[in-house]
Amino acid sequence: VLTMNTQFLLQDSAAGVSLIEVPNKGRCLRATRKFSGTETILLERPLLLVPSEVSRICPLCNESFEKSQTCCTCCLAPLWAAGVWQASTSLSEKHEVDETLVLFVILVVARIAQCPSFREEVLNYFFAPDVQSPTIRPLIDHFFDFAGELLTSMLPPTYRNLLTPTEVVTLMAIYSVNAIRVPGQQCGALFPTTAMVEHSCQPNATFTFETQQQRQGAHEENQKTTEEPQAEGPHHHDSICLKLSCIVGSGINSGDRISVSYIPLYIPTKQRQQLLQKYFFHCDCDACTTIPDQCRSFWCCGPPSASSSPSSSSSCSLAVSPSSLRCTGRVVPVGDGSDYSLWKCNKCHVTPTIHQVDAFKKLEESIEHNGLRNMWLHSVLRGGGNDTSPNSDPFLHPTHYLAFKHLEDNLWQEFERGHWQACVSLTTVLLEGARQVLPLHHPDVKELEKVMQVVTTRAATGHTAQAGSSPP
Repeated sequence: VLTMNTQFLLQDSAAGVSLIEVPNKGRCLRATRKFSGTETILLERPLLLVPSEVSRICPLCNESFEKSQTCCTCCLAPLWAAGVWQASTSLSEKHEVDETLVLFVILVVARIAQCPSFREEVLNYFFAPDVQSPTIRPLIDHFFDFAGELLTSMLPPTYRNLLTPTEVVTLMAIYSVNAIRVPGQQCGALFPTTAMVEHSCQPNATFTFETQQQRQGAHEENQKTTEEPQAEGPHHHDSICLKLSCIVGSGINSGDRISVSYIPLYIPTKQRQQLLQKYFFHCDCDACTTIPDQCRSFWCCGPPSASSSPSSSSSCSLAVSPSSLRCTGRVVPVGDGSDYSLWKCNKCHVTPTIHQVDAFKKLEESIEHNGLRNMWLHSVLRGGGNDTSPNSDPFLHPTHYLAFKHLEDNLWQEFERGHWQACVSLTTVLLEGARQVLPLHHPDVKELEKVMQVVTTRAATGHTAQAGSSPP
């Protein structure tokens, strides 16, 4: 058990968790008591909020500053006066580095100038890969070019010895691996305790964000604390709080490691592994190795099975079976689909031929490059008619991730047009697909349920769409 940075946690929320060292994984967060329902595991303020672009509001103290300011009326005033803060865009473009990483480094430099111990607090606490390793260094040489220019010519002389070039690049790696984007706030954040929560493609927890006003609004007026001062503006570290909660139905027992998903889950195993490369690990959870990949579903090309019926729970109730002479099950792979023997129908349990699997993959490649034509539901469900020969064309099941994305895009288009009945039909298919592919109480399922409530109400009331109307 390791010492946890608890100074940013609220409401004694560290009482139910501890930090442990796990072989081959590093530091992880473990429950020390049982969590159930949607119980809150912890509440945490950010160590640092990083805006996505330069503004005239200091992200450290939330005060406005002018070019004439030169010292401690504002945390970033010296770097503003030297033109460093404003130069982030040009530095980003010159060295092909994301501007948020540039702003993060500048903010850390400003904090270290105020409090030298902040250097160790960031560099020694958060995970980062070895940026000098032979496998990583060639990929990020431009990061070192940026660090060299920042330290030798951009920063004021008194700031240039606060960090080494390797430490600057390590900071950039820390932010890339550990930061969380704050929805609706145009900023990212570092949360010391939440950064220790590990990834799983079958997570038992999820996180949301609350503003200070939302937190205070949940209490009676006489219960409001004065320990958290009112913050103005979108980027102050006291104005945002991350809430880590248990996912309904998953349950977390004492001793269980707490996990969230770092990436979207309605994508195939191979794409999940590619997205996880930025976190420098390979996921070997059950969803990636032994559980069928439900988001790569194709209509079965085999003969009808004894269990095939319109009322079967494994078929989509809105999907028209491509042929009355075919099984209505779904063919799905295990893992990345490279092992042909692991493709199997979930109803008749028939393994498709190598030719059929190759046809499935070619169809996916074609859709990824060219998109789905005839952007309506029937185009997703349409297939090879009554042809049951081995050479028949395979086609997507509505739960396939490419079909799901296509339907989702159509939903937002119909929402903007105010075609609420079409929205209801599309959301119904999307929601059913999400319930088959994702865990029952996954947050994405809950979001679709909220969308369904909105579009159903608007369809019933004849709501008229306004220009520029955006989806919920």
